[in-house]
Amino acid sequence: MKVCGILTTAICFGSTGALAAACRPNVSSSASMIVQSASSTPSSISSSPAASSTLTTESTSLTTESTSLTTESTSLTTESTSLTIESTTSTTTTSGPKALLTNADFDDYTDSYSPWTADVDGVSLSSVAHSSPNGLLVSLPAGSNAVYFVVSQPLTASDLVVGTPYTVSAWVRTSQVYSSGASTGCASFSIFCIGGSYTFLTTYTYAATPVDTWVQVITTCTFSAAQIAANSLTVSFRGAYCGSGDYYWDDVAISKS
Repeated sequence: MKVCGILTTAICFGSTGALAAACRPNVSSSASMIVQSASSTPSSISSSPAASSTLTTESTSLTTESTSLTTESTSLTTESTSLTIESTTSTTTTSGPKALLTNADFDDYTDSYSPWTADVDGVSLSSVAHSSPNGLLVSLPAGSNAVYFVVSQPLTASDLVVGTPYTVSAWVRTSQVYSSGASTGCASFSIFCIGGSYTFLTTYTYAATPVDTWVQVITTCTFSAAQIAANSLTVSFRGAYCGSGDYYWDDVAISKS
């Protein structure tokens, strides 16, 4: 208002040019302020959708991260389950078949071949072995003639399966060549299964040569239901028609064929 009043007075005195110019910037400045104010308001308003979009994106990101954590947790749970299964499998595979003979290698004791039994004297542990430290020695004295010796161990019926073939074997060694005239050595060595009253279920015979060499004798035994029910089965090995001499046995075995 003061500017305009000065402008009116200046017109009367003929100074309109200079004062009109002085009045013009105030109008322009005011208009500029109005324009600036007007333009800033929409800018502020238009920024709200962008902020909302940013928040929505951030929320989505958090949701995605949460999903990722959930997936990771599921993965860890799956891994834990896998480890448990692996542990169970490992434990299961460590168990083996039950041994059907005790002290089969004659190494369980230092002074006994139990639970084997022999029907002759002169039976003992020996350092002459197919696998160290012990073998079984059957020593027949001079004057022995056509002797049969048998060494046996009973089988537990509940450990056997009806109709299943079992491979039975042992290692044997002789110190004497067989001679019926000199009554030395054994005519043959055998391994077999016995059932009931000394019934041979099967047998394998080996001629007793060569001397001082380990040779394996082997056979197959199959048991019927009646034989198993009788519970009188044995694994046995023997020398037949033996004269004096030392006869060694070791590493007797029986297993499913």
